[in-house]
Amino acid sequence: MKYAFVNGKVLSGKKDMSPQEGLCVLVDDEIITDVLPKDNADFNGYKVIDLNGAYLMPGLINMHVHLAGNGKPQKKQRDNALKTAQAKLYEESLDEDKNMDFGKADSLLAIKMGLDDSYTMAIDLPKAIANPGGPHDIVLQRGDVLSVPQFSNIVRVRGEVAFPISMNYKKGEKLSYYIKRAGGYADKAKKRGVYIVYANGSIVKAYRGSSKTIQPGCEIIVPTREQTERLKTAEIISIGTGSASFAAIIISILNIIK
Repeated sequence: MKYAFVNGKVLSGKKDMSPQEGLCVLVDDEIITDVLPKDNADFNGYKVIDLNGAYLMPGLINMHVHLAGNGKPQKKQRDNALKTAQAKLYEESLDEDKNMDFGKADSLLAIKMGLDDSYTMAIDLPKAIANPGGPHDIVLQRGDVLSVPQFSNIVRVRGEVAFPISMNYKKGEKLSYYIKRAGGYADKAKKRGVYIVYANGSIVKAYRGSSKTIQPGCEIIVPTREQTERLKTAEIISIGTGSASFAAIIISILNIIK
């Protein structure tokens, strides 16, 4: 199989290891055959892989690496994830309001300015094109990458189901259709908390009676229900005994008052 990797930042292995852009890396049967300017490359017979600005280091250059800490996400990564989620909530709030709330708009801008140079945003491209300058439109800046995912007719079900599975999308079918084909809900499933992740990254809550929320290429996520501790038999008996004793005391007081 032949692959052509484009739009990446290539680390050539030179002493300064400075990233080089505008290059194309050609691979034939797992062997790098050429690294050349993208404009000079002939892609005939190659499957083109768009790296979207990711770094690429052709060949084995250096096996000496250091992992950050214990491998868990660092505080900065966690903070960025929270800020991204908060920005999404503000966007949805602005979209639902008929009148522009400039306070929310300013907060949204402040959140985005606090993020790292790179973060993901969900875009409703048809609505953005249909209404330029509207709430769904986005002003692209230098360095932004617009990724349009390839169409997929697959619906994936994962989380608290008997058998996480991927299946073909069937128009008009409701949530129960896909859950049933995944073996049904697992014991710890939070049935009322099911949500759907679309190919563009947006998220909506899944409703049992609606088939419109399920679209080709989406993922149905069934979260885990929080476990609540049930009272043990001895605790129930203790509560009952205490209630009976309290009732007896009240009756005694009433008799004294009489």
